[in-house]
This record gives sequence, C-alpha cells and structure tokens, in this order.
Amino acid sequence: MIYNHELGCMDVQLNDGSKAHDICSAFSAKKIIINADGTTNLYICVNDHNTLYYDFELPVTLLADTKELHKFLLDQRLTIPIGFSGWTNVYLINNYHKLSNSRKIEFRHVTLGWQKSVPKNQPRLSAKTQKSPSSSTSNYYPFLYESNNINGFPSYYAYDDFEFTRGSEQEYKEFLQNTIFPVPTLSLALAIGYSAVLASRLEDITDCSTMLVNICGSSSSGKTTAQMLMVSPFANPSPKGRGLFRTFQATQNALLAGMGEIHGLPVALDDSSTTPNANFTNLIYSLANGHGKQRCTANGNLQTSQSWSGTVIISSEIPMQEQANNQQGILARILNLNDIHWTPDARTSNLIKRTVKRCYGHTGYDFAQRYCDDKKYDELVDKYDYAQQRVHDLMPNRDNLSDRLEALYALIYLTIQELNEYFVDLQPNLNPDELLKIALKTEQESVVDRDIANRALDFTSEFIFQNRLRFNEFNVQKIIGYDYFPKTRMNACGSLLFKANNRLDVYISEKTLKDELLKEGFGEYRTIISRWKERGLLLHEKNRNTERMPKLQGLDRSFLQRRYIHLVFMNGIKDLSEDDLYEPDDDEIEQPNNNGYEPVPEQPNNNGYEPAHEYTDFPCNECMQPEDDDYPLPPEDITEEYPATRRIVK
Repeated sequence: MIYNHELGCMDVQLNDGSKAHDICSAFSAKKIIINADGTTNLYICVNDHNTLYYDFELPVTLLADTKELHKFLLDQRLTIPIGFSGWTNVYLINNYHKLSNSRKIEFRHVTLGWQKSVPKNQPRLSAKTQKSPSSSTSNYYPFLYESNNINGFPSYYAYDDFEFTRGSEQEYKEFLQNTIFPVPTLSLALAIGYSAVLASRLEDITDCSTMLVNICGSSSSGKTTAQMLMVSPFANPSPKGRGLFRTFQATQNALLAGMGEIHGLPVALDDSSTTPNANFTNLIYSLANGHGKQRCTANGNLQTSQSWSGTVIISSEIPMQEQANNQQGILARILNLNDIHWTPDARTSNLIKRTVKRCYGHTGYDFAQRYCDDKKYDELVDKYDYAQQRVHDLMPNRDNLSDRLEALYALIYLTIQELNEYFVDLQPNLNPDELLKIALKTEQESVVDRDIANRALDFTSEFIFQNRLRFNEFNVQKIIGYDYFPKTRMNACGSLLFKANNRLDVYISEKTLKDELLKEGFGEYRTIISRWKERGLLLHEKNRNTERMPKLQGLDRSFLQRRYIHLVFMNGIKDLSEDDLYEPDDDEIEQPNNNGYEPVPEQPNNNGYEPAHEYTDFPCNECMQPEDDDYPLPPEDITEEYPATRRIVK
C-alpha cells in the first residue's frame, strides 16, 4: 500500500505492476504507544482526501488477525475493500518496525506522583543506574505528572481530561506572598497540602502510607477554602473540575477508586457530613493503609489492587471518629484539626477561591522535583529525624498513641521548613513551632478523652445509670457485720453494692458488658479489661477477669454461682449513689417508686365491702368499680405494687 499525499488516499501496487488507485482514505502510523498495563497501540492518523483529518489508536494484537483488523478499521470509518485486507496487515507491520527503529515510542502512565512500581514494557536501564539530570552518581526516582521524560522516552498521563495547570505562575506566587504567608492558619493549610510529597517519599521511614487530616468545625469557618488552597499547587482545586478535589457524594468504592495510583499529591474529600448515618471505619482504615481490597479474577487468580500514598484532607462538621467504631486504631490514623478558623474574613475567603480557580498547578511539581535523587533523599531523612524531635518537645501531654501521631505531625513540621527553603525568594519566614502549635491544640486537649479505657468506663457508667432497674441493689454498711436492705429483681444482669464513703461496687454479667460495648463500637474488649485491671478499677480472681459475688441476704443462689465483672467506683457514679436508694425506717411501710410523683395514700381494708373512692391518681373514681358483685374482693389482705403513678391496693 502507498500513501498518496496529493489526493489524500491509499493506492496499491499490484503484482502485475499496475496500481489500484484510491481504495480508501489515506492513513499511517505516527508513533507507538505503550500503556501502563503493558499493552501496545499504534497511533493512526487518517487523511480523508485532504478534507477531513482524525486519529485513533489501534491495538497491535489485531495485526495478527486479518478479519478482526478489517472489522476494527471499518468501525474507524476506513472502508478498505475485502480483497486488500492482507495488504493492510503488511503495511501496518512495516509502519511499526520503522517507528520502533526510529524510537518514536511514547508511554502512558496512570500514576500521579512518585513511581512506586515499574509499568510493564517500560524500558529501564540496568538496576539502580537511572541517573538524575543533575547528578552523575545519584539514583533517580521519577515524580510522574502531566508529562515526563523517562530514559529519553516521553510519557504522558493516560487521562486526557485531568486538569493540571492553568493561569500564570507569577500571579500564583504573588498570591502566596501577599495573601497566604502573612496568615498563620493559611500557611499551615498550604504546608499540609505540600506534605503529601514528603509523606509519600518518606513512606518507608515513617511507616505511614497515607496521612489523613480531618479539618472539622462549624459552617463558614473556611474548611472548603482551606482544602482548595491545599490542592491548588498540583491540579484543579475546583469541586466541579477534574482534579484533586472530591466530594462524599459517592459510594465508598468510588471514593477509593478515585484515589488509585496517586502517590505524593494531596487529595481533598469535602464534607463527610453529607452522609450522616455512615460508618467510616472501613473507609478510614482503607485510606490510611494505602490500598483497596484484594480481589480475585474469575479464574481465582489474584488481581493487582490499586494503591495510593500522600495526604488526604477530609472536611466535616463533626470529627470523623465520632462516625466510626470506638477503636484506638482509628485515633492513631487521623490528625484532627478542630475548630480552626482558617480564613480571617469572608473577603479573604472569596479572594482565595477566585485566585486558585484561575491559577493552579504551579510550584507543586517543581517542589517535588527537589527530592528525586537519592542524595537529596538522605538529607531529607536527617531533617525528618530533627523534626520529629522538635514535635516531641511540643507534645508534653502524651499517651500510648502519641508516638504514632508524632511521626505524622513531624511530616508537617518538616514541610514547613522545606517551604522556607523552596520559596526563599518570596521570604515566607514561616515559624514551624508556632504553626504546628495550631495543629497540635486539638491533639493535646484530647489526650485524656481519647483513652479507650476511660471512654469505655464512661459508657459503662452511663449504661448502669440508665439501666438501674436491671440490677439488684444492696445498701451495705459496716456497722455490725452486714446490714443491708436488698432490692432483688428477676433476670437481673448484675448487682449494685452501695458501701460506705460513697463507694459503689458493680457486679455485671461479662456477656452483657461485652455485648453493650460492642454495640457502642468498642471492639477492643481485651484491651479495655486489661487497662481496667492495671488501674485497679476491676477486681478479679487469679488468672481470671471475673469473680463471684459475696453472699448477701435475699440474693438468689443462682447469682452466687455466677462470676461477674467486678468494677469499683470509689466515689460512686454521677447521679447514682446510695442517697438515691430508698432506706425505710424500722416502722415505715415501703412505698412504690412513683418517679417523682406524690405517693398514693394508703386506703383502709373494707373486708369485702365496697372500697372507698378516694383514689387521687385516676380521673374517674366511679368507673373503677364493676356495676355488679361478680368480682368481690378477696377476704385476706393482698398488696400489689404498680409501677410509675399507679396505686397500692389492700
């Protein structure tokens, strides 16, 4: 086949030396495209008789099958007569060899940021010999972006609709210098965005794949504006654009799929409050772990799951862990920045939004390029160690999670230091200690509250108070032996022992306690019990978590045979003390619990006569008696105790 440039058509040189003219529109392969999954395409350009021009990609595997190739070309509006199909295969194969020999090869990458794995069919130099343009000795670690040059071959991002850059870089830098750097909260927001580069690059050092930052607070506190600022150095920050700003108006699988193969660029997820009844436990763990679920193919082979790393910024009106299970692993994976007013006023907020929508995608890629070679990486590791020590000094209130959170905050601290170096011409003069104190305020205030044993004890106390009727009650005073007034109940889940000096001993069924904690999302039952034992809150028999109750008068024998979780509250429980327990005098008749209402006055015994109509708690006294004598009262006294506002009948 011969390309006829003059007429814009294809001619064929026949075996007898003659030519078949204009068998179809002119077409030829211009370059070889190698995709990230290893497949190879030919980039075909079509000239339809010098009037219409278009292009498409042809999988090279079709060159082995003439019929399939012919069908594919027909779909692309290339109507080649069936008798010339064989000539088409030969023509395209020759095109492929010419392009390969002339190194007209182009790659497509689906990864944004640090290249964590080598795509199939990508040409590499020998192991660890890929050189940085600025060094002849350092190994080079590419940061993939809109377009890159890898070993002399161009590589482009596979998704054409992704919006990387817009506007003027000079205008963007002036915006940072005049609007962002003078405001501490906005400088902190910018540093959180840039921290994605270092969080992904130092993944092996920090043992953290993805840093989750939850900025929460009331409406109009600048959360969305701060998120847009965080992602603006790398791509389109608009919620309506095709960039790094996403919303929670999607399924969990869709959110994770959108994170796929992003390593070192910040991703903003706006307003988790739009899904108020969701449980974010699985989402938090998946995002922090940096990869999706492992799945198998129909043949049982393991599929390659997507991965990601860097920084994910989630905005919400309430902390995300309040919409997740009560697990310490959740608290160790999220940096909470609560109640921060990110923008000083509405005018500044509007200015930020307008500017970052007009100018974005500047400085982020250049910032990442500073850490591509191993020499700079080694320096970065040393700086990170120093940053972690500084953060340690800024966190005086500590618990068992502080070391893990410290490693994450150190990334933000290090980023602030690096921004001072990168923007040295703009003289940002950012103070890492002061900016990090803003981020650490919430963390330091929550050290006591986030302890899982304390939170579980608070929940257990509330459960006991709200379910008091499910417990036997004993007022135990050490005067002469034991003197107690019991309130025993059928099917009780435990007992309350009110002792001297406001001490309260609670014996609660282990199954009941475990089930209630699990319902509330406390999945670390063993950890909770272990910490209660360490702090002396739980008394137990040797090598057990439980113990039997003491022998108390009026207590059913079956209660004595069971073992219970024995919790000790030395100062009692709020709103639950022995003062609330009814203590009658020796000559006083027990009255029912009327829940705050006046007790019903006792009525005389009429021994079969019509009872007096003096009941104060019924609207109609006459209607309480039958019209005939079919229902006489029994001859002996019977006392019935009715709940709430009902009466006592004798």
